Amino acid sequence: MQRGSSPATPQHLTRSADALNNPLPSTDPTGHLPLLPVLIAGGLALRKAIDDGWTTWDAVQATRTLADPEAPAEEKRAATVNLALTAALEAAEPDDLLPVGLPRDDLLRVGIIGGSKGAGKSLPAAYEIAKAGGRQAGILKNYLSRRSAEIERALRSLERQAALHRDKLANPAQYAEEWEAMTAERRKALLRYWHKEATNYAEQADVLRGLLMERSQGGS
Repeated sequence: MQRGSSPATPQHLTRSADALNNPLPSTDPTGHLPLLPVLIAGGLALRKAIDDGWTTWDAVQATRTLADPEAPAEEKRAATVNLALTAALEAAEPDDLLPVGLPRDDLLRVGIIGGSKGAGKSLPAAYEIAKAGGRQAGILKNYLSRRSAEIERALRSLERQAALHRDKLANPAQYAEEWEAMTAERRKALLRYWHKEATNYAEQADVLRGLLMERSQGGS
């Protein structure tokens, strides 16, 4: 029976006859209609759908690029980085910490990939940082006086290690025993470790690549 109903008004006995079939003059003075919470919940659901859709679309496109034998090497490199970052960032789910925010992981991933596409046209940022005495300065100092052939061998080795760890991020079950049985926290910890290692190897490779590039350009 509806609020304020009466046995003398049979229409009150059916919920389908809302407001006695005359809803225009009806109001909600008691606030029983939770309009604001409904709007907030709808906004959060929409944001989550956009976030998941963006991530899925990027992953599908990256997979197609890697499977395309005619795709440029630079695009394949960007696709590999994309998949690796997707695995690492989605594992940590930074968006869920502040559900009302933007899809930060997607924005961060796009920014990193966009910057990586131009890496071959100028000295790598990691090399510039190491040269200024920052991160990875140790490996630069270690190889600064070595022959180019030795640096190239070390570079190839670092690139293989970086690629291996990116593959671990993309296919964790192939490298971790009992992956399916692991807790979510253990999986996240392992993915974070692999991501850290992949990043470290990639930075070291960029340092040596920058050293070789500067030598070829006649730099000091």
